[in-house]
Amino acid sequence: KQWYQRRVHGEQQQVMLSLLLVSVVPLVAGHAGMLWPPAWQDGKGVPLNKINTYQVYSDPVVKDPASGKPIKSIKTWLTDQAYVGGHGDQFFGVGDITNPECLKQNYEWNMGKCPLEKTPWAAPGRAPSLGGGCGIFGGNPYGCPSGNDTRAPGSVCGQFTRPRGTFAFGSSALDVDFPQALTTEWALGSWQDVAWVGKGGHWGGYTYRLCRMPAE
Repeated sequence: KQWYQRRVHGEQQQVMLSLLLVSVVPLVAGHAGMLWPPAWQDGKGVPLNKINTYQVYSDPVVKDPASGKPIKSIKTWLTDQAYVGGHGDQFFGVGDITNPECLKQNYEWNMGKCPLEKTPWAAPGRAPSLGGGCGIFGGNPYGCPSGNDTRAPGSVCGQFTRPRGTFAFGSSALDVDFPQALTTEWALGSWQDVAWVGKGGHWGGYTYRLCRMPAE
């Protein structure tokens, strides 16, 4: 388990707020998520200095309308089967490497997987991020394997390989109603603490991305 906390500052960081509130799991296309400021599924708003778990939910717990699964872990919003060339196992090994870290030979964690598979870390920002940037519950909106899955929503992925902690046919965060979603307001140009958690049994990277707020 890894916990990260950093401070963000300035006008550009202020624009990021709308994305942070959505829980930015998909930004790493893996098992991670934003813990502070509170994500949409966080109906309690536990203070930053009191957070000690990645279990984040409201009361009553919101359920995914597609699979019926309770939404409790901040790490369940992601894009699974993500490669630089596209989404789905047919894109395994497809795409151009832009990250020199991917090609280093001395990484014990790499084991050749990054340049061979063309996982998102091979070219940060190139792999697809489904769910409008807000993530897919379980990571696989088209099943697993993508486009070739006739099982029920919520079925565990990895039925032909080892299980990888994801499941099929979950909803986009944009299609889930979070009635207790909290709103965070920061003064433009102020310094703010943000917190992110990652736990996935593998290595990789993460990025913060800008998300424009719609006109209201």
